Amino acid sequence: MTTYGMIETITQTITNGELFVNVNVLNDTPQTQEYRVFLYDAFGKLLDKEPDLFWKNVSKNSRKILKVSTNWKYGCIDDLGGAYKIRLLIQGNLIVDEKIVTLGTGKVSEGDIKDPFIDDENENASPVSPDLIPSPQPKIPPYIAPSTLGIGAGLLIAGAVALYFLTSKK
Repeated sequence: MTTYGMIETITQTITNGELFVNVNVLNDTPQTQEYRVFLYDAFGKLLDKEPDLFWKNVSKNSRKILKVSTNWKYGCIDDLGGAYKIRLLIQGNLIVDEKIVTLGTGKVSEGDIKDPFIDDENENASPVSPDLIPSPQPKIPPYIAPSTLGIGAGLLIAGAVALYFLTSKK
């Protein structure tokens, strides 16, 4: 069987309401390959790709971690729909591996590659199968660290006190 590489592992982290995904790419071919990883929501909308501009070289029989996230203007963890899709492509836009991941639990299942080629102009994915989407997750509220408020208030008070002493007449 011919292989062009594969997604070896996927790990997810949710921080401050954003999803960060590390995709460990294994190049098990006898030559260097150029790869790109795509992140889609459960409905097939492209959220991120890595690398953004150029394909990532992975030497023969080696691994490289590529990172994608919802932490930018096109993605939001609230819109994922409970699952997301990761696609691995080699240069030439051939899809070599595809995984579906359940948000929160990180459960990974095989994707269903229907059309192995992606057009550069239209990078849409087919939606995740409804039976793989878990029940809706509660929305994660925005998080502001309490220490941030304390530091800001402290600096404001210290500045006011310093200004008072500098401008007061003796």
